[in-house]
Amino acid sequence: MTAQQLADSSGVPKSTVDRILRGDTPNPSMQTILDLAGSVGYDLFNSQAPTLTQAPVDASPYLQHIIAMYERQIADKEASHAREMAKHERQHNLMTAEKNRWIKILAIIVGILGAGVVAILLIDILNPTVGWIRRDVAYYSADKMSSVLLAVRDWFKSVL
Repeated sequence: MTAQQLADSSGVPKSTVDRILRGDTPNPSMQTILDLAGSVGYDLFNSQAPTLTQAPVDASPYLQHIIAMYERQIADKEASHAREMAKHERQHNLMTAEKNRWIKILAIIVGILGAGVVAILLIDILNPTVGWIRRDVAYYSADKMSSVLLAVRDWFKSVL
């Protein structure tokens, strides 16, 4: 089988077939490889495809070359996929670290604001003449204050 016959039977231009067979095209497209393999009677996706010994004798060197290109193409695609997966994993790790950093910052801010509110409430409860809680309660005499409010006030005074 000549390069012209291979080109005619596969539908691949003769110049492309010549470049591939000379090794000038080290990484042809997958479709080109499939077309060339199919033209010599080899289905790369069929598990019942003929082996090199079952292929026509004059097609065997071409078939060996096509199979080698196919295996190289698959290996290149696997390596490229592994690189892409590693890249995506690195990006994911960076994004997760950034997200965790922002969560920590927000937790600290919420903690500080919460502590500030608690401090203001403590100061307000412990000083009956100052603050908005005591402003309403200050109008009542001590004997009319609710027992719960007095208990809370006494507890805070004992703690502090």
